[in-house]
Amino acid sequence: MPDLVPTRRAAPLVLAALIVLTGCSMSLPRDLASLDEVKGCSAWDTGTVTRLGRAYDRTTPRRILECSLSIIREEAFRSISKSTLASRVCFLLADSETDSNRRRMLAAEGVRWAEIAVHLGAWLDGEVHYYFAVNLGLAVQDTVVVAIKNLPRLEEELKAAVQHAPEVDGGGPERVLGMLYLQAPSWPKGIGDGDKAVQLLAKVAWQYPEHPLNHIFLSQALWEVEGDEALDEIRTHLDEAARLLGLRNWGYAHKQWHQGITDLATDIGEERFLDCEYLHCGG
Repeated sequence: MPDLVPTRRAAPLVLAALIVLTGCSMSLPRDLASLDEVKGCSAWDTGTVTRLGRAYDRTTPRRILECSLSIIREEAFRSISKSTLASRVCFLLADSETDSNRRRMLAAEGVRWAEIAVHLGAWLDGEVHYYFAVNLGLAVQDTVVVAIKNLPRLEEELKAAVQHAPEVDGGGPERVLGMLYLQAPSWPKGIGDGDKAVQLLAKVAWQYPEHPLNHIFLSQALWEVEGDEALDEIRTHLDEAARLLGLRNWGYAHKQWHQGITDLATDIGEERFLDCEYLHCGG
């Protein structure tokens, strides 16, 4: 899911519900990840976090993200805006986390913050539905349980995000939904559909062409579904992804997306995509 670029060698994405909706609960999970980079955060307040939070993305320093999350955790008053921001911050922290247990805890917290936002009235907020889904995907990626049972819920959340905020994260809702269809078991066990995945991912790459992951995921889907027949199109999209990686700072995601390109390049036998100079390995 999210920024975990799949390859033909990768294990299938696990789509199991780690969190059960808690109705009107406004509490956070008991098992919260520690925040280690919060020195100096005492000078912050929720106003500072809200102001800075509008610009948070994959390039935001981890210390700023942890400070922001710590301030929101301590705030007694819950609001839609702060809960939505906390869910996004949890995703950014979890997505860049190398320790699987911390990643699970941060993502599970992100799911809960999205639940709180919905409880407060954000039913039609596509961003909330998106960060619910991508946090859930990260929270369960290492847990092989009840996957098939929960496929409809994840599909529902992503469809709501597509309906209300398709532009979030450069086409993120349809990008993740497309990968869900690619990686999920097919009927009758699941909702997997390779043709639908290619269709969605081609649409996202066309509507949001400036996001490298849209081209990487489309290339992956084309290879999985159409194989050698799509090699020319795959090369075109990998070239574009490589070009985009060199145009700006993509933060922690640069290394992940670079790996996604090189893994697929190895599968299709395209050596030029293994050249660090060509792929701007250093970011």
